[in-house]
Amino acid sequence: MINEKHFMGRDGFYWFFGKVVDRNDTTGLGRVRVRVFGIHPDDENLVPNDHLPWAIPVQPVTSAGIFGVGHSATGLLPGSHVFGFFADGQDAQIPVVLGSIASSLGHYVMQATDTLTQTAENAATAAITSAEETLINLKAGPAKGFTKGPRGQLLDLIAQYESVPAGSYNSVIGGGSTSITTMTVNEAIAYGYKLRHTPGTVANRLNSSAMGRYQFVGETLKGYIKNGTISGSEKFDGATQDKLCLILMKESGADPYKFLTGKINAERCISRWATKWQSWPLGPNGNAIGNSNARWNWNELISLLNKIRDGK
Repeated sequence: MINEKHFMGRDGFYWFFGKVVDRNDTTGLGRVRVRVFGIHPDDENLVPNDHLPWAIPVQPVTSAGIFGVGHSATGLLPGSHVFGFFADGQDAQIPVVLGSIASSLGHYVMQATDTLTQTAENAATAAITSAEETLINLKAGPAKGFTKGPRGQLLDLIAQYESVPAGSYNSVIGGGSTSITTMTVNEAIAYGYKLRHTPGTVANRLNSSAMGRYQFVGETLKGYIKNGTISGSEKFDGATQDKLCLILMKESGADPYKFLTGKINAERCISRWATKWQSWPLGPNGNAIGNSNARWNWNELISLLNKIRDGK
């Protein structure tokens, strides 16, 4: 029975381009070591030449292909560019050289492929980033103003019943307000924890350090610092709070950009954003996280979100 794996022609045919780096074959068979583009790193410190497998040269039928009989197979030199295939398929340990290439065409082929791939990836990333920044503003308007496009409007809905006064970036849990927008993120975290551990405060009674327009808790902010999303030394101002709110919306499973471009519906957004903000309903029955009653009405939110998406 023929093994179906690692047998030439039965598990794919693996071509390669490469550069000869060693021809000192002590067996006299004309074998060479080839550094294959896209498989072996250019840095010899990572994979030394003597760790590369010997490549077997293919000879014409006018040669016996036996040691000492037929044509010499020793024409290749270090620096020669060659092409061939791997006789053992994806294991890539038995390279076979079919021929040499006049010039560095093999390297150019691989380099051009890598360049095109990277260019396409960069263009796609730039396009997505540009669209997100265009559609999802980092500056929200006043709580009921809906004056700064769809980005600000979505943020307004999140902030409406979360912050007190409504829409305030300086809001702290329990309805208090202080100048947290003048603090760094680290200072805001420390302030929130101080309130949480101060007897008699709403923060202490509810065991929460929530603050800002979107009521971020300290652990959430610390997580964003740890993963590099923000720095603890940057200001906890409106721009930072808006940015983090949009990120949190996306992390909930409902990307605002996808909603604004029609890829997900309002119902999904409401149910997912409700996992982060207690004023939003988890479903049509109006229940919110923590077995509380949502401040927003399910149907009202669907109507408002669809109007934002449609630009009305």
